[in-house]
Amino acid sequence: MGLARLFNDRLFIVVLLLFLQLGNQTGYLFMGVYSSEYFTWGPNDRLFFVGAPIDTWAKWSYLVGSRVIGVAGEAALGSMVKRWIETYIESSEKPYLPYAKWKCRMIVQVYAVYERLGEMLSLFLVLTQADITLVEILCQAFILQLWTLPRWLRRKETLSRDTTLEMLLLDDN
Repeated sequence: MGLARLFNDRLFIVVLLLFLQLGNQTGYLFMGVYSSEYFTWGPNDRLFFVGAPIDTWAKWSYLVGSRVIGVAGEAALGSMVKRWIETYIESSEKPYLPYAKWKCRMIVQVYAVYERLGEMLSLFLVLTQADITLVEILCQAFILQLWTLPRWLRRKETLSRDTTLEMLLLDDN
């Protein structure tokens, strides 16, 4: 198996990146990163979100719950509105708009503002404490498995091994 064909295998690349990430994490372990305050769990007197102390389970639960709802909203909007924008607004293949131009502009602008606000909030939350980051990662993985992947894989068939190898060989040329 040639090197080009090996790197054309997406599973190999994903596994390679996973092992590189594990190597990174091992380095962080030796540096003592995991004993920092960032890796404490639950509410505490050192946890702040945009200057507000998160020192009770009620505040912590609200913070995490609001992020779970935000991640679900981002996933839904991302798979519906973002695809719609890419298909009808950004694509030069579709010469007609499904709505008036002012409505299309409004949809794109509102989505852009929503997306930036979500990214900013996510950044603030991710930088607060590791348990909140872990909840966000798990929520994204859960939504990916239950919502996004089934929608993308619907009505698709798996190619036979021979057809896949032929496609890989054609991609190399």
